[in-house]
Amino acid sequence: MTRIGKILVLVNFLFALTFSGWAVGLYTQRVDWAFRVDEGGKIKPDTGEIGRLRERIALLQRVRDPALARWQTARTALARLEAERAKNQEWYAEQIKILETGRDREGKEVPLLALKEKD
Repeated sequence: MTRIGKILVLVNFLFALTFSGWAVGLYTQRVDWAFRVDEGGKIKPDTGEIGRLRERIALLQRVRDPALARWQTARTALARLEAERAKNQEWYAEQIKILETGRDREGKEVPLLALKEKD
């Protein structure tokens, strides 16, 4: 029993050292969330981490609106081009059929062009 008690005391001591080290680390590496104090001792509000994050959010919001407009324009152009692509695929399929069989979609014979060889 005494051996288990000694082990538990040692474990408790190690936990105490760990948590006290953690507390000292948090205290010494503190983040100024809300404000900063200048050399004169005056508090400058909204200059801490929260102020910097608000400025970053404002900048990103200003950049977001033109980017969203460009994206919407590109999206409508893409839809238009995809609709044209389907028509072009039909035309190209017909051209390939003409080359392979010599007849168009309606079955009419299409005269092939004579190729002129270069001298």
